[in-house]
Amino acid sequence: MDTFPFDSWEEAIADGGAFFTWAGNQGMINLLTVLGVGAFLLCMAHLIRSENNNLNEAASRLGEPAGAEGGE
Repeated sequence: MDTFPFDSWEEAIADGGAFFTWAGNQGMINLLTVLGVGAFLLCMAHLIRSENNNLNEAASRLGEPAGAEGGE
């Protein structure tokens, strides 16, 4: 399957570099940028929340008096 719309790379470069899928579509480039930033922010929020939970659990575990972990 040949999906390259030009006869040669020289023709593609002479056409203004429009040899990738959304080269002339600024709306799609903006959409991909917004999706990338959104995915980054979601990952950062997940990381911060999971670290907060881990640190709170460790702090409560370490704050217990000696021998209180069970059975003694």
